Amino acid sequence: MDMLPLLEALNRLSDYYTTSSCSGRIQVYEAVLPGLKFDLKTIAKWHRAVEPGEIVAAIEAVKPRNAWLAVLPPILHVTCRSLDAANRLLHLARESSFKHSGLLVAKGDRFVVELTATERMESPLVVDGTLVFKPEILEKVVERANMLLKRSKHKISVLAYRLSGQTC
Repeated sequence: MDMLPLLEALNRLSDYYTTSSCSGRIQVYEAVLPGLKFDLKTIAKWHRAVEPGEIVAAIEAVKPRNAWLAVLPPILHVTCRSLDAANRLLHLARESSFKHSGLLVAKGDRFVVELTATERMESPLVVDGTLVFKPEILEKVVERANMLLKRSKHKISVLAYRLSGQTC
């Protein structure tokens, strides 16, 4: 539901339509190393703030050999009618703090833009079967993860507001 105002604002404009989106999430996943997108197994994910107990429960339920806590920022893929429309959207997105945005691909006369923010974090939870956190440390890490998620979701609102008043 966090994305709905932004999706509606984009899809109301004649030069754009959205193809995929995620409002950002906190995720626990199993992998030897972070960043191995095709070699990870999601243990749990939330599109909201979490409590340390939820993280612990997810780990205890699976007992992974290696596990990571990740905060992933919002991401949207938007098809644009022209390169000029793509550039206008990118300019507005970057002004709204979607700093890691860019032209993803050109498909004939259409251009796909990926909009994403910078709020990203990955932290080890379990390494070689050993928990690497104390409860008080996990609490602080989860607190920061929640702050990053909240900040990234605020950026969704900012961009939606700017788009609704903008004639892109």
